[in-house]
Amino acid sequence: MGAKGQAKAMHLIEPMLTDEELRYAHLGRNAHLTAHKKSAPALHTAASGLEALFGYLYAEGKQDRAGELFAVIVDNLTE
Repeated sequence: MGAKGQAKAMHLIEPMLTDEELRYAHLGRNAHLTAHKKSAPALHTAASGLEALFGYLYAEGKQDRAGELFAVIVDNLTE
């Protein structure tokens, strides 16, 4: 999934996130990124937030929660 799909996924699950999950997603979103020529910077910041969120969940051993969020993404973005 590219930045565009990841950005859509982030916007889809954002209302479901806990305060702690949102904090890590925002840390990833607000990180300094290099410019990408193929798409808008806003897409890459949202995509980075999603990646940071799933990295946090993995590092904390919260695979069940990651699975819940991933299932929502798959169910809604593959239709």
